[in-house]
Amino acid sequence: MATDNALMMPFSMDAEQAVLGSVLIDHACMSMVQVILRPDDFYLPQHKAIFGVMVEFEAEGSKIDPLTVLDKLKADMVYDEAGGRNYLFQMAQAVPSTANVESYARIVREKARMRGIFTTAKEIANAAQFETLQQSDLSAKVSRLLELSDEGETTGENGVDAFIASLGKKKPRIFTGISEIDRRIGGLRLPSLLTIGAAPGTGKTCLALQIALHLQRNPEGGKAVFFSVEMDEEQIHERVSSIMLPIDYGRFTDQEVTDAAREDIERLLKRIEPRFVLHDDIYAIERMQAVVRREKPAVVVIDYAQIVEQSGTDEGRRLEVDNIIRQCRRMAKQNKCCVILLSQLCKPDRPGRKPTNDDLKETGAFFECSDYIFLLYRPFIYSHDDTEVNDAELIIGKNKFGATGNVKLFFQGEFQRFLGYNKNGPEAPPPAYKPPTQLDFDEIYAGEEGEIPW
Repeated sequence: MATDNALMMPFSMDAEQAVLGSVLIDHACMSMVQVILRPDDFYLPQHKAIFGVMVEFEAEGSKIDPLTVLDKLKADMVYDEAGGRNYLFQMAQAVPSTANVESYARIVREKARMRGIFTTAKEIANAAQFETLQQSDLSAKVSRLLELSDEGETTGENGVDAFIASLGKKKPRIFTGISEIDRRIGGLRLPSLLTIGAAPGTGKTCLALQIALHLQRNPEGGKAVFFSVEMDEEQIHERVSSIMLPIDYGRFTDQEVTDAAREDIERLLKRIEPRFVLHDDIYAIERMQAVVRREKPAVVVIDYAQIVEQSGTDEGRRLEVDNIIRQCRRMAKQNKCCVILLSQLCKPDRPGRKPTNDDLKETGAFFECSDYIFLLYRPFIYSHDDTEVNDAELIIGKNKFGATGNVKLFFQGEFQRFLGYNKNGPEAPPPAYKPPTQLDFDEIYAGEEGEIPW
């Protein structure tokens, strides 16, 4: 018996007809159904076409009933007058109760999910058998398979009960280490998506590294995964060493690192390696998702959005970036982590103009999907005035949970880091990182599997 027989594919004729019939009877059902289903979730081609017409009418604000839907289906040559009229009215009359339309829709979606798992798994198996699948395409298909699998998972916990139980308890937050920023936003929530936008050379990578490395100063901090699509591993290690030890970054440029400094760097990098996972050879968002699933980090940094790739797509670059941003949002939610997505900003049209949310390149999805937007500004990048070399400002362009506004910063270029200000001037930098000598980090992190210790 052929395992790929179309008749064996999971689907429910009754559920598909009940969904469409409910909408034909009561237009109000469409708003409930559309949250759950897309046209491609229907198995039968005629059902896909009918629901596609309904989606189109809903977007236009047009009335949905058997007559208007039939006229459109006839124009699209899906049905003729007699066959279409009979089928639509038959579906409407066969609906047990429109009150159960959401249940019908979930059955249709679950069958579509099962078909997706079957089809994707079969494609992977066939490609592996005949060795025809490229690595990037394989990563995309595996990521798709995992997404479909995760979609069916539920905790079984009542959402209201869980929320009430959590009230008054300290929840994990990601702190930047810059006091005024942390005061304004109360720490980055988990899960969340933070977009850091800046013009080239402003220091967005330094700021993202600072946030990720701030976890390493706390023995009970979580893990960070850093995807460097722009810089290679050596450049990131230089910046990590400069921020944490600290070491004047000019020593790396001039190749004047002393033996003592080399030993400090080696101890630092080996100590933080289990909790600071660096990848400079992963460019596709699907492979990044697979790494994040495996590592279970608290923070993910992607540097930067405009040069991340999406496997298996022939869409225009704008739509591709849009999809990448949405996948970052999904990555944060599914893995309960903070994803920090870096983005290039457009150059200002006049000197002294500070960046705004509108300067985020290519797509409005940055603003739509981000919980936080940080816009970094350094006047020296535009003026090249040495008196401004340390001046910086962080513009909180979006904070879904509270206040926005501007935070004055001090850029300490020799150590590749930003400092906040207090009433006496720039804040004191954090102390030099001293790796513990008596603590066994493996014992510190001996918690339940998948637990993020804070």
